[in-house]
Amino acid sequence: MTADEAFERLKQSLERGRLAHAYTLVGDPREAGRQVAERLLQLLHCRSAARPCGVCPACRQVAEHAHPDLVWIEPQSKARQIVIEQIREEVLPPLARTPLLGGWKTCVLAAADRMNEAAANAFLKTLEEPSGQTLFLLLTDKPQFLLPTIASRCQELVVGAGAPEPPEPWRQRLLELLAEDIELDGGGPARRPDFGAALARAAGLIRLLRELRAATEEELEAEEREAAAARENAGEAEEEEKTWAARLEALYRERRTAVLRALLRWQRDVLLLVCGAGAERLHYPEWGAALRRQAAGSSYAQAVRNVRVVETMQRRLERNLPEAAVVQGGFGEMAA
Repeated sequence: MTADEAFERLKQSLERGRLAHAYTLVGDPREAGRQVAERLLQLLHCRSAARPCGVCPACRQVAEHAHPDLVWIEPQSKARQIVIEQIREEVLPPLARTPLLGGWKTCVLAAADRMNEAAANAFLKTLEEPSGQTLFLLLTDKPQFLLPTIASRCQELVVGAGAPEPPEPWRQRLLELLAEDIELDGGGPARRPDFGAALARAAGLIRLLRELRAATEEELEAEEREAAAARENAGEAEEEEKTWAARLEALYRERRTAVLRALLRWQRDVLLLVCGAGAERLHYPEWGAALRRQAAGSSYAQAVRNVRVVETMQRRLERNLPEAAVVQGGFGEMAA
């Protein structure tokens, strides 16, 4: 959805008294996500009759991230991470006190996926037990790297132009593959699949990824043929083979990450259902029946572990470990 649509949805939730205490705004944390966060914070802190006015002292303070009841955190270390010292020193003390202006206490983590493990665990304690009128906004374009226990406690809104998932041809195949994880035993709750079934599903995902790579290569080859013809007409040199290979690898990795993100969102939906969340919190509500059956066969520990397994798979792929081995190992862990 657009930034305007996201803001209007949050505004309506506030007016109905149904604003959640924490949201993950998935989009560019420097653009769409930031815009939605600042407008919502101005709505909460503005003292004018028509809120948000954008010009009163409170609105200007929000725009400058200087409001006394607002904590705005961004990565600041040399490694571009949000570190535990920032959480302990800049987040916890102001959120533990009474609001200075008697209204909302608000906290924004820009590029929230950059929290290191220690910072994330420290932040989780505050997120689990907010005091009074407290609102947390997590801005990220990489929600798959959020700690799953943090992600499960936040409502997710995808904002910004082009942010909604495109109708990629692989997506339906992947979701059908994941729905096959559910095996009914005499019409009762789903039972966990055995290791052989997990390897079969892993094989299906490996085939999907190989076909995705082949399709990406064909797409780039077609583009290169057109570009080569244009260069020949202009008398320009041909593109080096290593440059083309680098383009192929970069584009394929981007698309493979999208596949893993979809897999992570499926497992996150299962976790949300295990935690008792409603259908409105699901990323794939149209698959609600399959997700509910799978959640019925999972404990909280299993659901959290499966989310973490997918995150680990993504990290291993980013380290250039063998793709087939990573996928097989991941599905094997989820079935153990």
